[in-house]
Amino acid sequence: MATADAPSSGRERVQVVVRCRPMSHRELVARRRSCVKVFTRQHRIEVRGPGRRGPIDTGVRVFEFDRVYDSKCSQQQLYQEVAHPVVESVMHGYNGTVLAYGQTASGKTYTMEGFDDQPGMVTT
Repeated sequence: MATADAPSSGRERVQVVVRCRPMSHRELVARRRSCVKVFTRQHRIEVRGPGRRGPIDTGVRVFEFDRVYDSKCSQQQLYQEVAHPVVESVMHGYNGTVLAYGQTASGKTYTMEGFDDQPGMVTT
């Protein structure tokens, strides 16, 4: 992401940002537990799942990203910190894209489109 006042600041590279959604109503009713731990300051998430090598394997996998947001992150905060700089650079003639990618029910539509009371990054 580039800005008009600092086009060569190194921000014009592709950045990978993760937003972990809150548990859905259905998941809460079924008493599911989150398998994701979010470490926003360290830009890291830990995903816990059944071990692949039997009972001794904890099944913890660690992933690092440019930025990480937990389920408490507001639409406004995410827009201001992630999408707005891209929009600003596009307005100054640079190319920019914000892309939501993930599996079904991971929160892509909520993040990009939002709801009436909580608009997403793309508004109509």
